[in-house]
Amino acid sequence: MAARTGIHPPLMAAQFEQIAALPENRDRRLELRGGALIEVVSNSYLSEMAAALLEEIHAFDEVHKLERVTGADSGYRQ
Repeated sequence: MAARTGIHPPLMAAQFEQIAALPENRDRRLELRGGALIEVVSNSYLSEMAAALLEEIHAFDEVHKLERVTGADSGYRQ
């Protein structure tokens, strides 16, 4: 969980959504963790490793005809 500093009260989800929707935050990846607003910085090395792993999983799936293979950003619904 993210550490909170200062004297600010924790943000609620509705407040976070308002802040995240501001024009100046359009290109920023923001998360609400433990009532704190966190900017998530992408990591190209980890993204590359995740892509390589996903390729291997997809190849395995093609051979064994299991289910769909998706990336982390697709979400999961049943």
